This record gives sequence, structure tokens and C-alpha cells, in this order.
Amino acid sequence: MKKTILYFLALSMMISCQETRGPDETLRNFITYRFAGRQEISKVKSYLTGKLLDKVSLFTQKEQESFLDTKGLSNKGFKILLRKCSDTLCNITYQLKYAKSDQGKTDFLGEVKKIAELTLIGESSWKISNIEEVKTYFEYKKALDL
Repeated sequence: MKKTILYFLALSMMISCQETRGPDETLRNFITYRFAGRQEISKVKSYLTGKLLDKVSLFTQKEQESFLDTKGLSNKGFKILLRKCSDTLCNITYQLKYAKSDQGKTDFLGEVKKIAELTLIGESSWKISNIEEVKTYFEYKKALDL
């Protein structure tokens, strides 16, 4: 009896690990990774396809360093606002809130609204093919030096 239970438990775990990741999860995982401390360009590229992958692949070393530098940025919220999907293409409008801090003090709060286009690659892998900015809002917490 115990062997049967263990067998079904192992089988259900194997099946659940092979679930396809949907476009929402792919986008959410990408955003989470972008706010992670250490990033690698190869990992970022693994989320991308199409025009966006081509653009990131053409970055110089200096552009890569700037793109990967998220020092002082912290994710304050991610929300999917609208989702329009077909079998192989998905457009997701989302809102992202973040803060930029330096030495423990918040410099500004940012809020962006973007549209991500995700494409189904193969039978189960969604990748981001484009991201467009719709709206950006910054609230500065200290005076700007002009």
C-alpha cells in the first residue's frame, strides 16, 4: 500500500513539474528576475525572442552593463491590467511600480504601464518578443539638481 501511494505521489510530482508555463507566468518571472541582484545577459536572453532578442543581442559591453545594473531599484508592485491572447500570441498590459534608493533613502518612486507581446515557441514555451511603454510616472522624493 505504501509503495502504491509513493508511486502515485512521485507520478503526480513529475506531471506537475512538466506543466507549461503560461504567458502571465513568463512575464512575471522575467520582471522578478530583472529586479534580482545579480543578472546574466544569457539568462535575460532566455526569456526573449524576435525583435527584442535581436536588440539585446546587439548591445555593446557597456550597454549590457547599464542594462543589467538594477542597483538600488526595488519592485514595489506588479499588476496585470489587460490580457488579449490567441493560441500563439499574447499581448499583456501591465503596471509596474518600483523605487530607486540610495544609501537607504528613497530618491524616487516610478510607475510604468507597458504592453508586452509574448509569442508561443514550440508547444509550451512563451517568450517575450516586444515591450512597449504606454505611460511613465515619477514621484521624486528629493529636489532635483538642475
